[in-house]
Amino acid sequence: MAQSDPQGALTLIQTMPAGQAKDTATMSALFTYAQNDPHAAVAYAQSLPAGQARDNALRNVVSNWGQNDPQGALAWVRQQTDSQLTAAILPQLISQMAQSDPQGAITLAQSLPDGQARNNALVNISFQLLQSDPVNAMQVSSSISDTNQRSSIQQNLARNWLRNDPNAATQWINNSTLPAEIKTNLLQKN
Repeated sequence: MAQSDPQGALTLIQTMPAGQAKDTATMSALFTYAQNDPHAAVAYAQSLPAGQARDNALRNVVSNWGQNDPQGALAWVRQQTDSQLTAAILPQLISQMAQSDPQGAITLAQSLPDGQARNNALVNISFQLLQSDPVNAMQVSSSISDTNQRSSIQQNLARNWLRNDPNAATQWINNSTLPAEIKTNLLQKN
């Protein structure tokens, strides 16, 4: 029913008792709804009771919306006044944007105020870029302000890069600002 009549499915889901089954069914129906009418899907998700299920629904709807219309989804996010909700949604939306507009996603992520939302967006972009442009993925990851998170992400990216292109990855590792013991550890496991 969610495929052919997502709005009807959501109406039916409202009659279900609260719990994991209802939350899962809601997410599934909203996913389909967002593909056909993202504004209505967002409005429905916003009508859910405040809490984790509502935030997850909004995050998923906007992420799905961002696959088809990243600029429309971004415009909606920018209109929101709930900074916690925006911080939760924006990194995932930027990650979606990175698939079709990597430079736009990078610019948007780097324009965010320093903090966890910005760092999460940069992490997401880095992993999106790893397969197509690993050098750029590493450059983006170097903008992560949390030094522990940046080091961890760069190590993870480097390990993946070493599997696909050991020569280029080795060159980057040797020239990187990673501590010597981490460089050695990465290169020994290769």
